[in-house]
Amino acid sequence: MPIWAIVGGRTFGSAGFLSKPAFCSIILDNCWLLHHDGMPLEDNPFYGVMPHWFLWPGIVIATCAAVIASQSMISGSFTLASEAIRLGFLPKMTVMFPTNMKGQIYIPAINTILWLGCVGGALFPQSSRMSLPTDFQWFAQ
Repeated sequence: MPIWAIVGGRTFGSAGFLSKPAFCSIILDNCWLLHHDGMPLEDNPFYGVMPHWFLWPGIVIATCAAVIASQSMISGSFTLASEAIRLGFLPKMTVMFPTNMKGQIYIPAINTILWLGCVGGALFPQSSRMSLPTDFQWFAQ
């Protein structure tokens, strides 16, 4: 099976001019990390990828991107849960409409689940500890 079929199929092939170079970059980065395994890094690689003069603007841009991504995840979670409730895939939950504008919904149970996920991420800051719940998932199957 070709690699493009494994990592996204049609999406990977249709946006190839963007996704193939990004995929190659990830592969090359991983190869570099494997080659330099066990060697101490002089600087933090997160800050080392940008020029020194661009450090603070880069941090501001990264923070804005994180805020936008979290807002889209929250909105998407509420929309997905609302549709799943309507189709009968989720049990009935309280769905609130904070304004009269179409499309604005709030589901307290989903908000609580997202909050628990954030607290869980804060309690398990190391990547080895964060993989523990997914390891349990593989054993449960």
